[in-house]
Amino acid sequence: MDKSLYPEDPAWLEKLRKMHPFKLFIYVAIIGIVMMFLFLSGSFAISKHGEKYFVPNYFTFSTILLLLSSFTISRVMFFYKKDNMLKLHRSMVYTFFLALAFTWSQMKGWKSLNENGIYFLGEASGSYLYLLSGLHLLHFFGGLIYFLFMYFRVFNAYRDKVKNLIFVTDPYEKMRLELLVIYWHFMDALWLLLYLVFMLPSLKH
Repeated sequence: MDKSLYPEDPAWLEKLRKMHPFKLFIYVAIIGIVMMFLFLSGSFAISKHGEKYFVPNYFTFSTILLLLSSFTISRVMFFYKKDNMLKLHRSMVYTFFLALAFTWSQMKGWKSLNENGIYFLGEASGSYLYLLSGLHLLHFFGGLIYFLFMYFRVFNAYRDKVKNLIFVTDPYEKMRLELLVIYWHFMDALWLLLYLVFMLPSLKH
């Protein structure tokens, strides 16, 4: 788009016009998700006063797993730029197994909540623990589906030299990997913030 048609527009608006629709969609979606979780976290903070409160150790384990996955997913773009499909593929495999372990840890955390007398349909603070962690896992699954789509594209390129060459030189493939990394880091950061919201009240006791 010719910038001269909009001489008075700020630079950020010009960058927004030039942004690929997929990237714009991801950023808008992230803003919407942040707003929803801010509202729910605020409601949780109000509800927890004077109620039975417990954070399962599995949630701590989940946090460690996601931080590790944040590191392994960050290596994806590094190895893509280095044209190292072998290590790129390995990084995605490590990330996938960490994602499975995170899912398992979340489910064990819910079981631990139930065993400690905190139920989804019980006190409000307990309900928000299930709701916030469950909604995060649901959005995480959305990212995992896209992750699997990109993994099979990487796997096919890794096995075939011609496809490999096309993959590492295609700016569209690069953008799709970047979107995956952006969303994954966002999910990791979101869980870390939720974990801090969960833990702060329990640290006061």
